[in-house]
Amino acid sequence: MSDLVIARLGQTPDDPVAWATFAGEALARSGRAVNAAGFFDDLRELGEGARIAAILPGEQAAMRAFPSPPRNPAKYASAARLLLEDELAQPVDACHVATLKTDERGKVYAVDLDIMRRWTDLFAEHDAPLTLLTPDYDCLDGDAERPVLFVENDRSIVSFGDQGFAAEKEVALSIVEDLLGRNPELQVAVYGGPGGARSVDAEHIVPCGAADDEALLHAAAKAIEDGAAVNLLQGAFRPRRRRAIDISRWRRPAIAASLFMLALLVLGVADGFRTMRIADRYASETQRLHNEYFPDAANQDPRSHARAILAGGGGASFLGLSSALDRALQGNEAVAIDRIRFDEARNLLAFSIRSPSDADIEAFRETLSAYGVSTTETGGYRRAGAYWVGEMTARL
Repeated sequence: MSDLVIARLGQTPDDPVAWATFAGEALARSGRAVNAAGFFDDLRELGEGARIAAILPGEQAAMRAFPSPPRNPAKYASAARLLLEDELAQPVDACHVATLKTDERGKVYAVDLDIMRRWTDLFAEHDAPLTLLTPDYDCLDGDAERPVLFVENDRSIVSFGDQGFAAEKEVALSIVEDLLGRNPELQVAVYGGPGGARSVDAEHIVPCGAADDEALLHAAAKAIEDGAAVNLLQGAFRPRRRRAIDISRWRRPAIAASLFMLALLVLGVADGFRTMRIADRYASETQRLHNEYFPDAANQDPRSHARAILAGGGGASFLGLSSALDRALQGNEAVAIDRIRFDEARNLLAFSIRSPSDADIEAFRETLSAYGVSTTETGGYRRAGAYWVGEMTARL
């Protein structure tokens, strides 16, 4: 019996949809529909009970590596939005942000909110709620030693360690060529045959067969079973929401999403390959913040300075507040905080707060109150895109 149905989506519901059913990683049945409506007709014939997963075109999902992400899910989500603020070609509040953590490394993803809503709502309208949505590049098993290049007629998919993207074929090939220029010892696993990647030197190519729907669907089944593919259905997209679908409005948002993802790719992917530079950026930012908030200890090592404060007993209020905030966030996952500042003179923490609902913020405050922490709003809350945002202080 098949327990997983995987659909490879097009850029819009008007485009063809390839699909396959799997029992574990074993292919049970496959097909190709002329559009999304045809796929849903095929899906009804397959019966009920199987999980439904969908592969999103990589042009509609941007991804960035996140070395050493926070362990707390709420802190990770908040930090992911901060990382993407300077990376995206549109406001981060206009995007759905998802995260993935493997071992001690992480990845963050951004998808235009309109695109996310329309895909999930389309499945829900046909009584076929998705259990997983992932970009196509996450289905390929490329790593830092052996990138994978999936070359199709007019586009290519690339998976390389903590990086992945899809773009027009020539753009993707030029990035791979640049990567090989900086790492001449690399071997590239190529789907589509050497002819599809003729601009890449043959000595770097390891042929892997045809770049067709079956190959990608097989790779997706393995990635899903191994937990290597992100599930973009996080946060507000975990519960399915029903909306009226206007297919005629799809083409323009899909093209716009592809353009801004491609702009992000061209500007940022080269730096993304060198993920250790991100860690260096965090270290320099930590030192800058330390110098700003502890001018009497400017240019000292932040960790050594923190140990000195704690050894002298002066960090008790800070530790108590931090512990209470951490426990409150774990019990209120819809709430995210960032830009945290500790006022040592007044023994209080000041921070920015964000949540899809102001009721969640009030619940967060009540949780803090139960831990003996009093909170004060600074200027109230305001709407910013899909979120309520504001400033708050907390003291024991």
